[in-house]
Amino acid sequence: MIPILIQKMVNEKHQRLVEQILPDNFEMYKIAFSVLLLLFAVLFSFSSKFREPIIKYVSNNLFFVSALGIFVTIYIVARFFFYKEIFAFLFFEDGLFENATAVFFILAFVFFLAIAVKSSIKNNHTRFVVILLALFSFFVGMEEISWGQRLFNIETPEYLQERNYQEELTVHNLISARYYTYLYFVISVCFLIFFAFSNSKYKSFLGVKKEYLPSKKFLGIALLLPLIAFADREYFEFVLSFIFFIYAFQLFKKTRLTKQNIPKKIVGNPDKVQ
Repeated sequence: MIPILIQKMVNEKHQRLVEQILPDNFEMYKIAFSVLLLLFAVLFSFSSKFREPIIKYVSNNLFFVSALGIFVTIYIVARFFFYKEIFAFLFFEDGLFENATAVFFILAFVFFLAIAVKSSIKNNHTRFVVILLALFSFFVGMEEISWGQRLFNIETPEYLQERNYQEELTVHNLISARYYTYLYFVISVCFLIFFAFSNSKYKSFLGVKKEYLPSKKFLGIALLLPLIAFADREYFEFVLSFIFFIYAFQLFKKTRLTKQNIPKKIVGNPDKVQ
């Protein structure tokens, strides 16, 4: 009896998820995507000004583009061809993309924390920003897995049960789901502005030196963030977590190499070569 009830609950939740990710105008999404893909193919084939910067960008950032390309391919194939079978499963509660989002944010937290504690950053303001990024990554990563609620079988407090629309041990679900699309769109525009300024001629941005800001390779995906925000909420979170992870990892390598390149202080006679 209990397994049947559990299966019924799972099926009902699965159906609700399918209804959420398949709007009434879902066919319009297919048409819009097909038009954009065709436009890209035409411009890439017949416009050298459009084609050459893309080829240069891809060749200089092969790993980043390849990884992102795999994620995008999975998303497109699942959503437009197997949306009832695979896509709903991928975005199901504790599904592949939600867990991957949590993993990427937690890994970003680890790298940001390591940078703040052991890096060669001398500017206290920059270090403070890195600490904020670490705390943000940790918070979002834990929110994605409901702070381990299902893993450790923790009951939701009564206060959150009454106010959380998913009745989970999370803060972000206190906000109605209908506002997320607009909230994520605003966030994506802010990120786009940030990435644009970080690659400008200025030596610093918001007190952070340019060498610690995201590289130009993030600007391409940042241009797509506003579109992703309107297309799918879960996928937006996943792409954002991937960006945070790559940025944290690259910053960790950069600060680590900088620290290793600092010459050691010569003890004793400075003219004496050891």
